[in-house]
Amino acid sequence: MIRMFVIVLSILLPLPALALSCAPFEPKDAFRAADDAMEVYHVVHGGLEFDPAALPETGAREPSGTAVPGWVRGRMLTREGFTSYVSIPVTLRVQCIGPWCGHVMPGDDILMFIENSGEGYFLDVSPCGGMLFPEPSRADLDAMQSCLRGGCR
Repeated sequence: MIRMFVIVLSILLPLPALALSCAPFEPKDAFRAADDAMEVYHVVHGGLEFDPAALPETGAREPSGTAVPGWVRGRMLTREGFTSYVSIPVTLRVQCIGPWCGHVMPGDDILMFIENSGEGYFLDVSPCGGMLFPEPSRADLDAMQSCLRGGCR
């Protein structure tokens, strides 16, 4: 009986560790984080082009990152709104935590915060979303313009 109890307990104890819990993170939060960062970020509304076969497979047990080359096409945020057209190469830094990997698909409508390192452009794609927001609402896009003008704090 004790042996059965130990077996059942050993099976049930790791279950909470199998769930990935992500704190709510909205575009305004990302704007504030980018604004406070030492890195330079550009806020872009548009799409990505890349080979989806290059994305890491889910199910990895160790935290890992995969660099996926791609291209961003869209409109960059200016004080007048998303008015400046951009078409730039980007490296997607896709992160995995345990069996969960960041996910994005070519052609998705995305609000993204692209890091300009001076040596290239990078977009972090994490299992919890990170600095990209698929299918942004009109309110999300309007909020970015408000944030740029100082109304985000």
